[in-house]
Amino acid sequence: MTNRIEFYMVFLFSIGLAAMPAFAAKTPKVYSVTCDELRQSMQTSTNTIVVYVRSAAEYQTSHIEGALSRPLDTIPTASWPKTADIVLYCSGVGCPLSKTAAIELLRAGYVSARTLKGGLNDWESKG
Repeated sequence: MTNRIEFYMVFLFSIGLAAMPAFAAKTPKVYSVTCDELRQSMQTSTNTIVVYVRSAAEYQTSHIEGALSRPLDTIPTASWPKTADIVLYCSGVGCPLSKTAAIELLRAGYVSARTLKGGLNDWESKG
């Protein structure tokens, strides 16, 4: 009986290890941009869309000039051009919303969905 249990445990463990690369492959790599890179892109590109993913109330309190307000729960219904350079941001370090939004957009077929390093906090501290 013990050998059978050990066999099944080893079998289940091996299946889990085999599935890990496939699971990891489903989560796209999210890249980020610095405040300086975003500022440069906003000045020189007409293809950059900047999106604040926190609530509309927080957007009203403070946001990057020219940014759109698109709370995280509305990201799945986004209808931007799939080839746009989309930069998503939230409050700052420790806030997972922008990365979550970027993953959703990349899974939906968007070519470029990146996050802003340091979020709104860094943007405001850099003037």
